[in-house]
Amino acid sequence: MLALSKIIQSSLRLITVVAIVYSAHGQQGILESDPSLGSDTYRVYRYTDTIFSNYDFYQKTKMYLDDSIRLRYDFDRCEFKGSTSIYSQWKIGKKNRSGRLDLSNSKVEEMSLRGSFSGVFERDTISRLLVSGHRGSMIFKKSKVGLIAIALDTLDGIQTYDSISRINRIMVYSSYVGELAIGYLPDTLELINLEISKPLNFKRFKRNNRIHYLRTSANDIDKLDFEYHNFRLYFRGDESYDGIIGVYTALLESFRRKGYSSSYEKLDKEFLEFKYTHSGIIGRIQNWFTKNWWDYGYSRHLIFRNSICLNLIFFLLNILCFEKLINEVYRIRKFVLINSHLNRKYPINSVKRFWYKLPYIFIYTSFIFWGLKLDFDKLGIQKIGMLFWVIFQYIVGFVCLAYLANYIITI
Repeated sequence: MLALSKIIQSSLRLITVVAIVYSAHGQQGILESDPSLGSDTYRVYRYTDTIFSNYDFYQKTKMYLDDSIRLRYDFDRCEFKGSTSIYSQWKIGKKNRSGRLDLSNSKVEEMSLRGSFSGVFERDTISRLLVSGHRGSMIFKKSKVGLIAIALDTLDGIQTYDSISRINRIMVYSSYVGELAIGYLPDTLELINLEISKPLNFKRFKRNNRIHYLRTSANDIDKLDFEYHNFRLYFRGDESYDGIIGVYTALLESFRRKGYSSSYEKLDKEFLEFKYTHSGIIGRIQNWFTKNWWDYGYSRHLIFRNSICLNLIFFLLNILCFEKLINEVYRIRKFVLINSHLNRKYPINSVKRFWYKLPYIFIYTSFIFWGLKLDFDKLGIQKIGMLFWVIFQYIVGFVCLAYLANYIITI
């Protein structure tokens, strides 16, 4: 009889909870026993598109359950409207204390908070957290959030109290931000039309060993204080060209004014790359050249390395056509004579002849490449293609000399 009485009592309690859940949510949910959490613990399954309006049913269920049942939720999508408080299961001393909604260890695909709210999330995994309305604050403990999109009148704060919690992306639009106290910077930050009492300082946050992407507007630049070492500006693609130029210009001016020279350099390179690549195929070619030639003018010593490399490339190519070059295209008497001498001296041993000619081929190439002028009386026009090849080497070498002269003068 005692066992039967307990079964009847548990059944009545379950029916009571189900009735309260149905009436509070207005949508169908299935409350099932979860033996892995204890005989008196239940979980609500298969909630989709659920709307909680001015949610306070936990206090009602508490009267019936005497804290012996904890509700745990798996949502595809849910929305909280009105005045809402959301708390996860957490411990004070040795006792568990629960708030109005226990999401401990839950997995939520998408959650919407609208109105005025406060939320504490512990050991929760939320793919998307969408926040809008009047006022709110959020605290995360050992939780992981894919995206937080915020469009509140006032965001009192976002806080994380441990090194485990991670927020991959934060989007804040047209909001007053009171506090952003998170352990690690998100991978992506979108901060548009902020209202803030003092500049938001990213330098006090820990960073991952990867790039953090920042999307903002020109009007928000003075509301941020950070150095650009682990950042990169990002744009969604719907911004105007002038708007993007405005963001780059405002941020460059901010770095210049604050004396962040290394940040200025990094951003200026990105800005130049953006302007070049926005100009079509010719611009992309210009960008490749300017970037690799002297790192957009910030590493001018690269001119020496690149000039020597070009000389070596022309030397290697001239090995293939040295005989035609000196006999039919650009006849320099001393090279013609030494080439004829080596051909007579090693008529059979072609390998030895080749190795003895290499130094002369290099000197011949350098004579053309580094020469201040070509002797047109020595140019032959019978091989027009080879003639253009010699002229091309000369022009490239002349450009290198011009860059080197400018570098030396401006040191």
